[in-house]
Amino acid sequence: MKRIRKRKNRKSFDQLGVLIEHMDDGLNTVVEGQQAIAKQIDDVDEKLDEHIRDSDFKFDALGKELRNFEIKTENNFKRVDVNFKGIEANFKSVFEYLSRVDDELQSVKAGLKEIKEELKRKVDLERVLKLEVRLVNVEKELERYKNRLA
Repeated sequence: MKRIRKRKNRKSFDQLGVLIEHMDDGLNTVVEGQQAIAKQIDDVDEKLDEHIRDSDFKFDALGKELRNFEIKTENNFKRVDVNFKGIEANFKSVFEYLSRVDDELQSVKAGLKEIKEELKRKVDLERVLKLEVRLVNVEKELERYKNRLA
């Protein structure tokens, strides 16, 4: 019986060894898989770090460009503001000049109206004088006609 037991123990021991080897192989496979995953994660992490550095560089460059654009735009607006002030002053000068021209034009119109009225009166006076001369001539003619009849 001891022999049977030794055989059984031996057989159980051999089975246990096979089972342990099988488990060891399985664990090695799991460890290799974990190592492969860890390498992939490291690769992704490295690529992500590279992309982040690249993005940071690009954002810094973009930020500088935006600041330069802001400065240029601000300077352009200052120049435009100065130009508008100059244009506003020019418009004011032109408006004042045109107002003076308009005042002068109104004065000339009033003078022309006076001259026109004066000319009308003068023409009327000349007409009256001509009519008086004609009237005197008609009276003389009438007087001669009366003298001939009498």
